[in-house]
Amino acid sequence: MPKTSIRREILAHRRSLSEEEFRSASFLIQRSFLETDEFLRARGVVVYASIHKEVDTEEIVRASLESGKKVAFPAVVHHGLVFREVADL
Repeated sequence: MPKTSIRREILAHRRSLSEEEFRSASFLIQRSFLETDEFLRARGVVVYASIHKEVDTEEIVRASLESGKKVAFPAVVHHGLVFREVADL
């Protein structure tokens, strides 16, 4: 199956989720990530600002900042990618 078809199917599935299903799944995914050894050992994380019912990253940002980790978001600037560090939500 071509990558574009897979992306379309996944997006359609995410959009079909109720708000409650989306929030619940997002929370479980974030909690699972926060329990990984990689996260626990990391000094910082790069996260995205979610759109179109992508997994919410707010809990990851909050937990990272509370534990003293650096947090950055990618941003496109002049056709390039930079990472913007944040200190709070």
